[in-house]
Amino acid sequence: GLAIPFALLSIIQMQSTYESDNFHPYPGRTYRINTNVKDNGGNITKYALSPEYLAEDLRTNYPAIQLATFTVREYGWELSDRLKTLPVNTLFVEPEFFDMFGFHFISGSRPVEPNSIAITKEKAEAFFGKDDVTGMVLSHPEYGDFVISGVLVPFKQNTVFRTDVMVSMATWKKHHPNSLPSALNGYTFTLMRPNTTAKQLETALKSEEVKINEALASNAKKETLSFHKQGIED
Repeated sequence: GLAIPFALLSIIQMQSTYESDNFHPYPGRTYRINTNVKDNGGNITKYALSPEYLAEDLRTNYPAIQLATFTVREYGWELSDRLKTLPVNTLFVEPEFFDMFGFHFISGSRPVEPNSIAITKEKAEAFFGKDDVTGMVLSHPEYGDFVISGVLVPFKQNTVFRTDVMVSMATWKKHHPNSLPSALNGYTFTLMRPNTTAKQLETALKSEEVKINEALASNAKKETLSFHKQGIED
């Protein structure tokens, strides 16, 4: 008699996995850009990551693309309010991130300045016992003091953006000024304009490939990159 409950459980699990990122405002027009790296032996390694410069290029140079944004995940973070120190899931985000995805604020606003963070309601309560914590400070052993810019409305935790704190991308840039253009440091997401086609995104990605592979060739780098779109719901 185990078969039926197990099958049911699989369906529920599949459904919850499938539903993980179904709360964003423009699902049909939002894509993550993945990268395939081909070495000089012809072996291909697939990454969900992409180079840091890519989002800026995409949003600047291609009219069919409404927005593009870059996010970075960093592991092993702990923050302290001087009384207690807690581990936190961390995501660096650009201001545009909040125009593309379904994250909203109970109070305060998006983190823009260096050393500003948005915090989840749950983590705010874990630290301070309350959620009206905009303007309060949490400290990181290397990055220093962070001012809380806003508190996020609770969201589904099985999103690809699962996080306790969203840190301003200005903080990342300040601490990583010399990262290579081709380094796969984070994740690029694009939002296409209404009435454009996925083909237009593919064309943009092809010209970005040509550009980066020319740069890699001139640096005598023995690998080539190719970019591929993946719908946010996939």
